Amino acid sequence: MYYETQFAGTAVASANINWQSTLVNGAQPGSLEMMLDPPSLMGSGTDHDTVTVSVCTDSKCTDQIAGSPIAVTVTYTVTGNVVSDATYAILPDTLELEAPSNGAAPTVGIEVTAYEVPPYGAYVFYTSQSGGPIASMSFKQTSANAEPYSYGTGELTVNMKSPGSFGPGVYSDVITLSICYDSACTKPAEGTPFTIPVTYTVTASAGVDFQEQIVNQNLTALAVDPTGKVLYGTTAPSTTTSGSPTPPQLVEIDPTDGAVTTLLTLPAAASQIAPSADGAYLYLLTEGWSTIQLSPPIQVLRVQTSGMSLDQMVPLTSITVEPSEIAVSPTDSATWSASFPSQPDVWEVELFDGQVARPDTWSVTSDVVYGNEAIWSSDASTIYILDANLSAVAVTTSGLGAGTQLQTGSAAQSGFDYGGNLQLANVLIYSANGEVLNPATDTTVGQYSFPSGVPYAELAIDTGNDRVFAAYTTTVNGTAEGTIESFTLTGFNPIWIARLPVGTRPLRWGSNGLAWLGPGSTAGQNALYLISGTFVAP
Repeated sequence: MYYETQFAGTAVASANINWQSTLVNGAQPGSLEMMLDPPSLMGSGTDHDTVTVSVCTDSKCTDQIAGSPIAVTVTYTVTGNVVSDATYAILPDTLELEAPSNGAAPTVGIEVTAYEVPPYGAYVFYTSQSGGPIASMSFKQTSANAEPYSYGTGELTVNMKSPGSFGPGVYSDVITLSICYDSACTKPAEGTPFTIPVTYTVTASAGVDFQEQIVNQNLTALAVDPTGKVLYGTTAPSTTTSGSPTPPQLVEIDPTDGAVTTLLTLPAAASQIAPSADGAYLYLLTEGWSTIQLSPPIQVLRVQTSGMSLDQMVPLTSITVEPSEIAVSPTDSATWSASFPSQPDVWEVELFDGQVARPDTWSVTSDVVYGNEAIWSSDASTIYILDANLSAVAVTTSGLGAGTQLQTGSAAQSGFDYGGNLQLANVLIYSANGEVLNPATDTTVGQYSFPSGVPYAELAIDTGNDRVFAAYTTTVNGTAEGTIESFTLTGFNPIWIARLPVGTRPLRWGSNGLAWLGPGSTAGQNALYLISGTFVAP
């Protein structure tokens, strides 16, 4: 004999006949065994089903025996929890989308998986915030399977609005997804509603939000003059096609058109250019040993801008380790400071008047410090020094006097020392980790937030336009991307973002320009990047 069972599946999960192995009085006994859906899956209520059993003499069950088929009605009552304990998975549970401002609107799918779906199924509801960057959504079931291994899958398709309708910036939305066991959603599934945060990054585009120039000049240092109209750079020594060496040069760059003019041949390439506040001098920090042997190798060269002549060469130390930085007094263009390692594990800050060093220096001995920095206060009465701690040090006629610790020990190392690169603007100290400190009160007044995995950035401070520009490298869709992001200076709020090759700290030029050194077209060489437009200044 052959048999088949049929049922609606509203309460019964499976039905089979179990035949006994022997005849009883010439008859073949058997029993109908039904497995019902698990009560925990059903939720409370009463469900009905009918199992129809047919016994046949052929495998296709076209020839039924006498008395076949038989119908068995099933009434299944479940008490207890109102809703099913079926579980659901939503992946991804957050959305991070990106598009250039001149690009197409992105679309992404969210997979919804239901484990042990009740036989009566479920409804899916979804919504997003009004006025947010999501344009539309739609849901479609993609697979289903009945008991005893019931599950279902579906996809929520999310369509974003055109990036051009927003402009550069980072925009947020929230998708609320509910799964319910009735059309009015009075019986929501466990875990409902699911909330899916959405971050939509619209990046600025060249030719739309800003104009871009790339000058393939292999520069080792870059600075902007105090007026913001001219850029100064130093070239790396090179070799001509004929094999003749070309010494490093001091050059002037017009940021409006990228034109480069050679000003002066230098005895060594520079790692830093520090213009004086009045524009009278350019101080150049040499990189070390050059083709023209200097003794000692580390020097500070001073260039008089009125005639573009080299009028001073000041040795700092006899070792070949480069100093951290030089800085010029904001009130006296002939006075400057240098912070450098004078010997292993000894970090020193020294003041100079022209070529003459003041006798009193600042020195710290530490094997856990890897650099030191010094910046002048706006009235030149104090120098803020970052080494093992951040200290405010008095400037005296004989050099550097007593210091007051501001951020000490682990606070300095986890905060300001995590990137350092200090700058002073509007009496506040800005650090590369995004922290802003009021040195007068030794309190943090705010923090610029960078993406996860970005501990610090190169900052450009623009007090006139209430802007801060942060240059860093972050991971986007598994790829390292150079990035420049702007914030409001005083509000610490992100404004816009662009994916651009970055390197050195951006410099503000003109009314709406940024300049920096980044990767050049030749491996191992730099290029000068120039951008301008509303992307920079409102």
